[in-house]
Amino acid sequence: MKTINLINCLLLINFSIQAQVTGRTIFENKGCWSMISVNGKMPYLNTDGEGNFTLTLTKQNNHIFILSDISIEIKNIPNNEEVNIGEIFIPKWKSIEVEEYLKLSNKEKKYCKPIYHWTQLIGYEYTNQLSEPCITLKCEQTTYKICDFRFNHRKQKIIIDWKKIKPCKLIVKCFLN
Repeated sequence: MKTINLINCLLLINFSIQAQVTGRTIFENKGCWSMISVNGKMPYLNTDGEGNFTLTLTKQNNHIFILSDISIEIKNIPNNEEVNIGEIFIPKWKSIEVEEYLKLSNKEKKYCKPIYHWTQLIGYEYTNQLSEPCITLKCEQTTYKICDFRFNHRKQKIIIDWKKIKPCKLIVKCFLN
């Protein structure tokens, strides 16, 4: 009987899976609420308050767009997998002190925006440079970085190909009795 259930489970996996991607968005080492667009559809889907999400993808070639200060687009997701991508850390802009800003050329200053605490200037952020050269993902106890991505500073967006993502685990929804 267990063999028949296992065969049925494998057949279901092969014939009926739509892509389902689960994960969690992290900012400053805490889960963060985010909005996510699937294949450009509106309205955006919301994560829970801890950043957890589950997305069902129905097209042959899918993409998801995580909206944040610096947005992340994951492209070319196939429609035949159910995976957990773990935690994806939302990147930040590179910041500099006021003294460092004053030493920049006028051309470089065009790419900086002031950061205030109430009314006090505390520094600047670049609008064309990330604080880290790589995007960090974490699967349980394993942390890895993706450094091979496209960055469009004008659109404030990072584009990652799905092949660069290392799924934490496949999600199998069949249980043997």
